[in-house]
Amino acid sequence: MSKEYSDLTGRIIRLLEKDRGQPIQELARELKINRTFLVGYLKKRKNILRKLKLYLNLILCILLSTSFFIAIYGLPSSSVELYPIADSYVDSSNPENNYGGSSSLFAKHIKMEYTADLIYNAYLMFDLIGLPSGTIVESASLTIYVFWIGSTTKVYLHFCEDTSWNELEINWRNAPKYVDKPVSVTIMAESMKFYSMDATEAVKQALTKGLNKLTLVVTTEPKTSIGDFIQFDSKESTIKEYRPVLKIAYSIGALTTKTMTTETKTGIVKTASITTEIKWATVTEVFTKTEVQTLKEVVYATATLFKEKPSFSFIALAFIIGLAIGLLSMRLTYKPKGEKVQLKETSKELSKPSVKYCPSCGGELKPLGTTGKSICLNCGKIYD
Repeated sequence: MSKEYSDLTGRIIRLLEKDRGQPIQELARELKINRTFLVGYLKKRKNILRKLKLYLNLILCILLSTSFFIAIYGLPSSSVELYPIADSYVDSSNPENNYGGSSSLFAKHIKMEYTADLIYNAYLMFDLIGLPSGTIVESASLTIYVFWIGSTTKVYLHFCEDTSWNELEINWRNAPKYVDKPVSVTIMAESMKFYSMDATEAVKQALTKGLNKLTLVVTTEPKTSIGDFIQFDSKESTIKEYRPVLKIAYSIGALTTKTMTTETKTGIVKTASITTEIKWATVTEVFTKTEVQTLKEVVYATATLFKEKPSFSFIALAFIIGLAIGLLSMRLTYKPKGEKVQLKETSKELSKPSVKYCPSCGGELKPLGTTGKSICLNCGKIYD
């Protein structure tokens, strides 16, 4: 193609930017090309754009359909805020004392040089009964308001399986044992500030074990200064916003079933030897008492089917549905080839017989008599 026909689309766009309403005849004159050739050129470009638009529409339908079906694979996430149903702290230096009615909770671990370490651990219990069956925990956090902290401290959050304790009875001696390995570690450094501790793993463990309640235990790293402890508000705080709150984000995409099997065992569980001396003469008799009890061992087996990523077959099905929707959309929106080109051109010009064009320059070809050949009126080349 000659230089004057290169970048024809760009030249047309630049002219139309100056005057969008100019007729096809004037546009062809400014471009110095045959107007009939320009009509065919524009019609070809319009068909290309129309097909491109249809294919983009097809791709969009496929993407939207696949995304929609993957999205409904699991229900949208929900969230809930839970406040403690019981909380207290225990004190190693006063093992019999109970602090269930206190408006503050304490946690500290002071390393003592000559005596036992001074330890305060805070216990909090939450009711999980409101979570629906099949809950999938996406995240969980325990937010507390720290009224006082002695210095920058690592604060540990532990999971405790025991939920049988009572906040008005718990003390250092009867406090349930928690899992030594913390579910999260939070560095706290400032007083009178809210802190959030990651409790996701603890909530997951509770639900996996089929528990309707959750016990969380707050402890701290060992320190040497007597003032290195944290004090935070309890559920008895007079300011509701300062009370501990467990925030859980979850979705529904699993079925949880709990089975219970009971196995009964009978055996000797305690043997006590009792020696009794009976002096009838010089004879000593020894009696042995054996207690036999029946044990009932209850075993809970919990199986939880967690939400998994959509399988390949599920994604393929969503793709096929999107493809079908896209093809149907193409069928409904595609117009026949006989559609008229919306150009400002007289009907006389559109009714002209088809004309052949020079493949080199785009000029009009005229037949050379009965030779079967044609000549380009623009560049002079002859074609069969």
